[in-house]
Amino acid sequence: MENRKKPGAWERSEAFTRITCSSSKCSAQLSTKRTSFKHKYVVCGSGSIISYHSANSIDIAATAASSNAAHQKAAVIVSRMIAHMPSTYCHTLASRAQVGVFTKAESMAVYPDYAYMADRPECRGICSGSCSSTCTFDGRKWSTTAGSGGRLASILDDNLLCDSQDPYRHGFNVLIHEFAHTIHGYALDGSMKSRGTRKGTSNLVQRYSKGIETVKHGKCKIYQSKVINSSKFDLETPCNNHQCSNEMAERRHIYDKDRELYNILAWVYDSNQVSQPGNLATCI
Repeated sequence: MENRKKPGAWERSEAFTRITCSSSKCSAQLSTKRTSFKHKYVVCGSGSIISYHSANSIDIAATAASSNAAHQKAAVIVSRMIAHMPSTYCHTLASRAQVGVFTKAESMAVYPDYAYMADRPECRGICSGSCSSTCTFDGRKWSTTAGSGGRLASILDDNLLCDSQDPYRHGFNVLIHEFAHTIHGYALDGSMKSRGTRKGTSNLVQRYSKGIETVKHGKCKIYQSKVINSSKFDLETPCNNHQCSNEMAERRHIYDKDRELYNILAWVYDSNQVSQPGNLATCI
């Protein structure tokens, strides 16, 4: 049986923004009600987005309540992240993982993978004992988070839409971050995974071309500013606006400051064809 880690297990220090709700409907409860899902598929190699399942395609699921626009944006983000990935990694990913879009009223617990994480009446305000599965490591309810990594990379529709309800206020793309955890856990072979982990880079399987990593003292922390091109790579020395003024400048900064990190990311995401633009952003 596959050994699954709980969402977030690859980055225990991450602090998600809590989804705030003013009505009881936002407090997701474990339910036996059947939820219907709609699907798009991203094809390895081409990155094409199709409406039917085919071999070596990644399933982008969305609840019926999620908007079509959010569903499409999730597929576009995944397409851009895997379009140039080595086929072995992508095919492995397609066979083992998927993406799931949910609404605030549903929470990620709407997906069978995460149903055990739904809050329950007897667990209101409690994270110990039998209620531990309803909480993150730092005491927040999973039902209030905007996404998670794991076999199923889940994502709140408002964050994809960058709308007025986005808990990150257009400052952080949760799916890019969480799908990177999924790639690390479910696409990479043991050799590549351990190569990254030796450097403390389990979180570095993130789209390096977009200014969303900070690496300091051998450990990676994800960073995004409201304007993605002003993001910093604090690789011992800061990456200022001039150094990271565009995608290629951002890549160059990582190349100059941490060659091994650069090589890992260049291979995992671009098959070493590093002149290819990533075309990712905080808001797609």
